[in-house]
Amino acid sequence: MTEPEQKATMIEFRNVCYSAADKRDVLLNLNLKVDRGETLVLLGRAQQAAGQHETAIATFEHVLELNNKLRQVDYYRGLSELEIGEYAAAVESFEDAILLFPDWDEPKLQLGRAQYLNGDVADGYSTLQVNSSLAKSDEDKAFIYYWRALALEALDDIENANNDWRRLLNLPKTAMPAEWRRTAEDHLDGIYATPTPFVTRTPATNEDGTPQPTDSPTPTASPTP
Repeated sequence: MTEPEQKATMIEFRNVCYSAADKRDVLLNLNLKVDRGETLVLLGRAQQAAGQHETAIATFEHVLELNNKLRQVDYYRGLSELEIGEYAAAVESFEDAILLFPDWDEPKLQLGRAQYLNGDVADGYSTLQVNSSLAKSDEDKAFIYYWRALALEALDDIENANNDWRRLLNLPKTAMPAEWRRTAEDHLDGIYATPTPFVTRTPATNEDGTPQPTDSPTPTASPTP
């Protein structure tokens, strides 16, 4: 959850709680909706924003006990499971969310991250690559480039990983955590200075197989968003 989303969630939850005439009526106000679980979804997201991920997971589980139709909490639960290192559980949560909400993009993006962190590197890369076209904002593009680059490195595809690191660095700094930019710069090992085309030099050959000199770069296939 981004910082603006965290703030919006906290404000929304606060408004729900304090719409009662008196603060002593907060619990009564919550109980008006608790049978449907809607307020508890807001509570769980507020707990996430505060970094209370184990508590948030328990809240989301309680939501499903109260109202099994509020299955969007599968996605939110998956986010908290990622934060506490429960990667296999996160994979399952995102898969459930995708199954129930096939048009919802966020679980598809987060699934690739969860698969990678769970050690399913090839599946993680495949998921990120298949869903890369869903990344419309700079923030989503940064997400794809960062996690796909890590997966490509783990698959020993350094050339395409470096292309993704360059793509990441070409995005605005505000589109990603500062740590991601530092990681990209570190993984490029100093070869990144200014935005460059994502190319390799492939020498032409004579009939006898000896290389011909060439000054023109030849594009090489790489994952594209």
